[in-house]
Amino acid sequence: MRLAKTPLLMIRLVHCAPPFISNDDQPLCDAVEQAIRPCLCCKKECWYTIVSAATHELGYMPGEAGEQEALSTLKSIRQCVIENCAQVCLK
Repeated sequence: MRLAKTPLLMIRLVHCAPPFISNDDQPLCDAVEQAIRPCLCCKKECWYTIVSAATHELGYMPGEAGEQEALSTLKSIRQCVIENCAQVCLK
């Protein structure tokens, strides 16, 4: 039963992930999008930063080794959004 949940969670993670550009030369949001949707851009930045750090540390996408890994990454993303995006998203 536990194995059946893990692939479903990973599929959700992929479909819920905001799109990001892995090329460091390009911003996650352009100036227009940043002006129109600063909250979304902040959340994208959290997602990209946390997932990139976890991928670098693990050597693979978080969640590939189990549900707990994916949940830990999602908790870190949530904490980033709470700490860094609260003021932006309340406006």
